[in-house]
Amino acid sequence: KEYWLGPGMRICLAIKAPPAGEELSIRNGPVRLGTFRSVANTDAPTEWPPALPANPIAEPDLANAEKLNFNFEWVGTVS
Repeated sequence: KEYWLGPGMRICLAIKAPPAGEELSIRNGPVRLGTFRSVANTDAPTEWPPALPANPIAEPDLANAEKLNFNFEWVGTVS
């Protein structure tokens, strides 16, 4: 699968490592950007993919939120 990124864009990756000793190349077309080499690990296996932590920011209270009106004009003058 391909993911095209432009200026200022980012992508978060989660990589499931291949068996110990194998390599995984990260490429941009024919250019190799880097190589990951998996190593043996003695940690107990966990669930895949790992659960993300809960968002620390509370859900907004839209029923009591302040309403702001904006006027946008194509000529860029103050309205």
